Amino acid sequence: MKGIQTNVYVRGILACFVSTVLVVSVFAIAEVSSASNQVLVLMGKSPVTGEYEKITDIGENRFIKSPSFSTVYYVGNDGKRHPFANLQTYMSWANSLDSILTVTDATLPTLTVGAAMPPAPGVQLVKIRSIAEVYAVVDNPNDDYKPYLRHITSELLAMQMYGVNWADFVIDVEPGEFSSFTVSSDLFTKSDIVFDRALMKTRSELNGAIDGLDSDNDGLSDSEEARLGTSNYERDTDHDGLTDWEEVNLYGTDPRLHDTDGDMIGDGGETIGIYKTDPNKADTDSDGLLDGDEVSIGTDPLDYDSDNDGIYDREEIYDFKTDPLNWDTDGDSLSDGGEVANGSDPLKK
Repeated sequence: MKGIQTNVYVRGILACFVSTVLVVSVFAIAEVSSASNQVLVLMGKSPVTGEYEKITDIGENRFIKSPSFSTVYYVGNDGKRHPFANLQTYMSWANSLDSILTVTDATLPTLTVGAAMPPAPGVQLVKIRSIAEVYAVVDNPNDDYKPYLRHITSELLAMQMYGVNWADFVIDVEPGEFSSFTVSSDLFTKSDIVFDRALMKTRSELNGAIDGLDSDNDGLSDSEEARLGTSNYERDTDHDGLTDWEEVNLYGTDPRLHDTDGDMIGDGGETIGIYKTDPNKADTDSDGLLDGDEVSIGTDPLDYDSDNDGIYDREEIYDFKTDPLNWDTDGDSLSDGGEVANGSDPLKK
């Protein structure tokens, strides 16, 4: 992105100068030399105090904020101020908070608000909070403020492209921020995209510069961990196989509990392990049996009727005493469910 031209608003005001001492515009008053028509002082009314204060002269391609407001803006070559949703997004474009120019409160009203700033292309991977799909952010030559999103179609591909710790590059965006992107084609092979992994930043690199140290490098800063009650010296506080950041941001599980839903399977076993059950639902298939019980029995915790005989697994075990792993318990060539429906005994031929 190119920066704005210096003094763009000053030039606009100068266009209406004649040879007065004070010139008034919508946003500001300017003291002008009657001899040379040069601006001596450009003043504007503060939206906070109502008092007039000097309007800050902004150069090209600047990040700005004012003392009374927390939002950081990028001033683009369109002369508009483009807000960052948060400092994490800002840090995808900059290397430190020192790059922010503090302007007077009166400066902000002289700049029209433009489109929100997205994460910088090629620096992070992004996902919508609570949704599993992960996307690469790719430069859009047609619109600086709406980069392309390209869905990474498999975890294996993500590892091939970004390494075994690829998830460290993933940041969450709120559903409302999704409109800041242009969805493009999916990624199926490493050659589908050109990127420089050396330019990418992990969450800990982003957060560490913003919110203090991340002592255990798990993606949550020490201050975030203090608020959550997690450990700042263990990446996986509850030892369930998921980092604290993954529990908070990817799965919505409790990083302090090994088994969030109490189904006797650890959160890691349910998500990245062999079971693929819901770590926030004790009975994933809603058949009346806890996921952990199904694993112990041998039934499928993802299928309410493991043997496809028309009877829920729990009903087979507790109500009909039939075998939930055998669709025809008594071997009479009639399904257990069919016998129950007909009034016959599924335990007798």
